[in-house]
Amino acid sequence: MTLTAPTAPPDRVHHERERIHALLARERPELARRVVAGPSGALIVPLPDGRSLEVGRLPRRGAARWVIVVPQGDRVRVREPRSIPALVAAVLEELRAAGPSRVATVGP
Repeated sequence: MTLTAPTAPPDRVHHERERIHALLARERPELARRVVAGPSGALIVPLPDGRSLEVGRLPRRGAARWVIVVPQGDRVRVREPRSIPALVAAVLEELRAAGPSRVATVGP
């Protein structure tokens, strides 16, 4: 499955977002409650320092694709995996790099 589409229907985007969330939760069950959808629809994993790892859609070259926005100091790095499984693997890699103690819990 490609991650790009000029204008993906909202139900397709919602389905893909839910699939990403489910795959993350399958690999790391604690993420089921920690990963939330933000106001823009991006999936957000809050970090204790107040920043977050975000998975969202970014328009590039006339098409929107799923990307991961990773905070790095006062900047961000954007990763553009080619498939949903690759995106999930990249998110898990970023979380491992951040260390388990850096992932914050959302909610009560």
